[in-house]
Amino acid sequence: MGILATLERRSLENPAVPLSRAAFLADLIGEPTEAGVRMTPEKALTISAVWRAVSVIANSVATTPLILYERLERGKRRATEQRLYRILHDQPNPEITAFTFKQTLQAHVLLWGNAYAEIEYDGAGRVVALWPLLPHETRVERRDGEKVYITHVDGRPVVLPAWRVFHVPGLGYDGLMGYSVVRMARESLGHTAAVERFGASWFGRGSRPSGVLTYEGTLTREQRERLREEWQAVYGGLSNAHRVAILEASLKWQQIGLPPEDAQFLQTREFQVREVARWFGVPPHKIGDLRDAHHSNIEQQSIDYLTDSLLPWFVAWEQAVNATLLSVQQQGRYFAEFLQEVVLRGDSAARGAFYQRLWQIGALSINEIRERENLNPVDGGDVYLVPVNMMPLEAALRMAAEPPDAPGPPEPPVGQSVQDGRAVLARSRLRRQYERLLEDAAGRALAREVNAARRAVGRGREELARWLSGEFGDEQREFWRRVTAASVTAYAEAVRDLILDELGRTEDEPPDVSRAVEQYLRGLAAREVAASSEAYAAALQDGGSDAVARMLDAWERGRPAEVARREARRIIGAISLEVYRALGVPSVRWVAVDDSAACQALHGRAVPIGEPFTDGVRHPPAGDGCDCILLPAWR
Repeated sequence: MGILATLERRSLENPAVPLSRAAFLADLIGEPTEAGVRMTPEKALTISAVWRAVSVIANSVATTPLILYERLERGKRRATEQRLYRILHDQPNPEITAFTFKQTLQAHVLLWGNAYAEIEYDGAGRVVALWPLLPHETRVERRDGEKVYITHVDGRPVVLPAWRVFHVPGLGYDGLMGYSVVRMARESLGHTAAVERFGASWFGRGSRPSGVLTYEGTLTREQRERLREEWQAVYGGLSNAHRVAILEASLKWQQIGLPPEDAQFLQTREFQVREVARWFGVPPHKIGDLRDAHHSNIEQQSIDYLTDSLLPWFVAWEQAVNATLLSVQQQGRYFAEFLQEVVLRGDSAARGAFYQRLWQIGALSINEIRERENLNPVDGGDVYLVPVNMMPLEAALRMAAEPPDAPGPPEPPVGQSVQDGRAVLARSRLRRQYERLLEDAAGRALAREVNAARRAVGRGREELARWLSGEFGDEQREFWRRVTAASVTAYAEAVRDLILDELGRTEDEPPDVSRAVEQYLRGLAAREVAASSEAYAAALQDGGSDAVARMLDAWERGRPAEVARREARRIIGAISLEVYRALGVPSVRWVAVDDSAACQALHGRAVPIGEPFTDGVRHPPAGDGCDCILLPAWR
């Protein structure tokens, strides 16, 4: 029995099995279709929609980095020291790049249903290279219960054990091999190819349907042949489509075909583009059909392309790497994963919104985002933020870890009303909470100043004086303003919300405190830079560079906490006054909390909003350590 007959008999016995030699041979020579066109993967690629569908998916997979990670106790890290990392990310073998390798194999699996690569090992059993195998010359079989791969080299079959082959299968039915999309879609693709052939033939014959020349008399065979040849030579073909025909001797032209619009030629071609998109699982707009792509839905369609078209292929690659290229011991420690967010890089708005959401919940730091965007890190960019108006994560964790027996706020003095006492307690709790945020911000501002001052001190007293008279003032004021802006804004908004709640006006539009905050930030920065300048001058006068160095050490230990305690009291007084003003409160009164003579002298005093209580004092604190507050005075 001949080989073709044997292959045909095996195919008929089990027509669904893609492992048969008949299916293997069909992919090489193509199977006939009802449209009269034999369809092979190479022939399918001559169809523009198929080429585009395959190239879009293959290029998307190729441009998405495939990263080897090491599992950590909490999280993961890139295992850049491993050779397999470079193979997957940079160069699978000395001849091709990772882009070409992934692009080639993805095209194989899309057209032939399977992609193969031979795994090269060194003497220690480590993967050193991956070499693509031709999919139409490779198949998988089971021999004696073991899976083996059969490929051909110079026309001779070579059997490779499963551990020597990296295999990415497409959709299949037996878990061994995938179906060839071209074979499954041969009728649809054959129809598409036939339509294109018809169009080419149509234009090649002058953009006109078939017709006949009629003559009332009788022509000999030689006359008929000469008339046909002369007619085709003069009027046939695209270049002669619009020439005027001159008929002699009672000849008449009779058209017997339908015009293109009646045959719905263009509509058929448009439909075939969508048909190809369905077979390959890509959105039509990705292969040039923009009828349903609008500005309002194009972003969602791009997301659908990632989740529905690319994600299954990403998972198939990842699991193939984990199962084939990692040893059993390595599989518990390492794993491969595509960097999927790269797919959204083309949409800057979607990428920015994605990063913003992860940054605002503390999932990514500024430097991690910059790393993904191929940018260099910045100073202070490793801080994680959480959504209490962007408080630093470390501060939030410290707040959560506060022991339950921490000392509470001071009790209100005897003689205060219950309402005043509640207001004092509420503000005390709020102040203690935000002191931690302010201390953290002050610590970062001072750390920058201290580092710069130490560098200047190390270069001598003159260099320190030059630094103080030059870049120190303006730069440090701006840095103080910027680094404390988040905590001061959060604190101010919390004070505003507390006052709205006390007045029962939570349904009102909250007053805008941004202008008051900006004014306060400028004052805070000016006060701290002025205090530093005076301290540097005094230290230089008293003990020179050594005294400055000792002062900087002391600042690191205690100054952030001092700044936080002082500013927490000042902020709550200043913002309370501005919020009452915005809400139309006519007057405010001083509620003393401390036993100091200055505070007790002001207790209960009411003044019109904005008027001073005493010389230069429009709101608490009246001095260091003052915890007094402002409340509305309605009488």
